[in-house]
Amino acid sequence: MNSVLEVFIYFLKLGITGFGGPVALVAIMQKELVEEKKWMSQEKFIQVLPLLKAMPGAFSFQTAVYLGNQRAGRWAGFLAGLALILPASILMILLGVFLKQYGENLELKFWIQGFQWGAIVLMAGAVESLSKPYLSDKNFWLLLLLSTLTAVIFEVSEIYLVVFFGITSMALEKVKFSVFGKFNSFVFALGGLTVGMLTPSILSLFLICFNSGAFVFGTGIAIAPLLEKYFVIQYQWINHEDFMTALALSQMTPGPVMVIVTLIGYKTLGILGAIVATLAVYSPGWVHMLTWFPKVSDKLIQSKPIQFFLKGALAAVVASISLTLFNMCKIGSFNMIGIPIVVLLFYLNRKIKIKSWQLIFMSGVIFRLAILVKDLTSS
Repeated sequence: MNSVLEVFIYFLKLGITGFGGPVALVAIMQKELVEEKKWMSQEKFIQVLPLLKAMPGAFSFQTAVYLGNQRAGRWAGFLAGLALILPASILMILLGVFLKQYGENLELKFWIQGFQWGAIVLMAGAVESLSKPYLSDKNFWLLLLLSTLTAVIFEVSEIYLVVFFGITSMALEKVKFSVFGKFNSFVFALGGLTVGMLTPSILSLFLICFNSGAFVFGTGIAIAPLLEKYFVIQYQWINHEDFMTALALSQMTPGPVMVIVTLIGYKTLGILGAIVATLAVYSPGWVHMLTWFPKVSDKLIQSKPIQFFLKGALAAVVASISLTLFNMCKIGSFNMIGIPIVVLLFYLNRKIKIKSWQLIFMSGVIFRLAILVKDLTSS
C-alpha cells in the first residue's frame, strides 16, 4: 500500500474510533505506530513527546501530523491531521443541522443543559491536570495569582496574557530572551488583527479561530475561554447557551476536542463557516509540524527557556479557564442542580477516571433525573 494512503486510512480510522481525549489518542498512536509499526524509534518519540505537548495547539492533532510527516513526508503529515479531525467535524455539522431543526424541543433542551454541566467538570479537570506538575513551584503560584488579577482587573485578552506571563516566567528564572523580540512583535500584531470586526464574515471567523488555535497551551479545552470571549462576549455572534452546547457536544465526539469551533462556525455562517473555522483552528498546528518543528526538535528537547515560558503560559491558561468556569457556573441553567453535579462527577472522575464522552452522558442523565424529581416534589 502507498505510504501516504496508509497514513490517511490509519488516521481516518482513529478519527472515527478515537474516544477518550488527547492523552488516550496519543497513547494509541505510540502503541500502534511507534511500538508496532515502527514508523519511528521509540527513543526518539519519547524524547519529542514533551515538546509536542508543550507546543500551542491540539496535542493529539499535532502528534498525528508529526508522525505522518515522519512516515511519508509533508503531504502525509497534512492528510494525517485532516483524517483525524474529519469524522468529528462532519458529526458536529450534522449535530448543528439537527439542533437547528429540533433545538427548541423542551426535552432535548434539558438533556443539553445536563451535558453542559458535564463539560464544566472536564474544564475543572483540565485546571487540575495543568497545575499538577507545579504544585510545589512558588513561581508558578505567583504567576497564577498575578495573571488572575491581571485578567480580572484589566480584562486583558487571553492571547496577551499567555505571552506576557510566559515571558515573565522566563524573566523570573533569569533567562536571556532577547531572541523572542521579533516573535513578541508578531504575536501582538496577530492578536490585534481581530479588533473591530463586529460583524460575522469568513475572514473574521478565520482570523479568530486561527488566533485561538495558535495560543492554546496545555490542553485543547483551554481554547474555551478564548472562544467565549470572542464569539459570546466581545462580538456576540452566538449566545452563551449555544456556546455551552458546542462545548459539551465537542467532548462527546471522537478526535481532538478543538472541534468545538466546527459547530460555532456552523452556527455563525453555516456549512462554509464550519469548514473555515475548523481549518483555521488547526492551521497553526499544520504549519508548526510541517515546517520548522521537525528540523529543530532535537535542539529544543533540552531547552530550559522553552520550559520556563511554558510554565508562565500555563499559569495564564489556568487563570483563564478558572475565571471562565466561575462565570459558567454563575450564569448556567439550574445552578442549584448543576453545581452539585459538577462536584460529584469531579470527585468520581478523580477516583475512577471516566472517559470524557461517558462523563458528559452521565451528567445529562443525572441532570434530567434531578429535574424530574424537582417537578414531582413541586407538583
